[in-house]
Amino acid sequence: MDSFQLAIRWLCILVLVANSQAQSSTFQVSVNPTTVDESVGSQVVTVTVRRTSCNGVCPGTQDVVLSTRDGTATAAQDYTANTNQVTFTQNPEDQSQTFTVTILNDNVYEPGNPETFYVYIVTVDSNAYTNTDVPIMITDDDAEIAFETGAYSVREGDDCTCNGGTKGVCVKLTRTGNVGREAVIQLVTDVTGFTATPTDDFVELVNTVDITFAVDDTERKYAS
Repeated sequence: MDSFQLAIRWLCILVLVANSQAQSSTFQVSVNPTTVDESVGSQVVTVTVRRTSCNGVCPGTQDVVLSTRDGTATAAQDYTANTNQVTFTQNPEDQSQTFTVTILNDNVYEPGNPETFYVYIVTVDSNAYTNTDVPIMITDDDAEIAFETGAYSVREGDDCTCNGGTKGVCVKLTRTGNVGREAVIQLVTDVTGFTATPTDDFVELVNTVDITFAVDDTERKYAS
């Protein structure tokens, strides 16, 4: 065996040793913050994926695809869906990559508070990756205002129960959810499809009526 063949053989052995020392990487995902207050508006959550188990000898370039998925929170309504690829080099100091997800303020009351969606690893180098979903929670800042009942009845001439001496019906409105701020709604009468007629049977609201809920108010009454 000449010196050239010997050198090639030793080179192959060194490559095999180096490859045997390079360990397959594992990855972990974290988010910051983990809980977001919807009232902040278009807040950004930072998603970090970290590479572990390299022990100083990492494989070659690795492409990691991450994505979001709905839980009780809904993409495009509560947050902006994002699928993103990050790349790790062979450099062992290349330990983390980040991307962002935007939280949306939808102005819709959601009783399942807080709502949750998830970030997870889809693939590593095009291979499926099994990884526990990382949750992001959104605290709803909205409230729901509704009539206490779906229908009211009153006899002609009856006094209104919420404003003694007034003829008519007492309409009660309730507020649930976030009551920590003032809210204003508008009432208007609609006779479409009903047999009662304005003037003959009731006084129609020509203009809308503003009903104001002060901070911490959970109910308001209106004499109609």
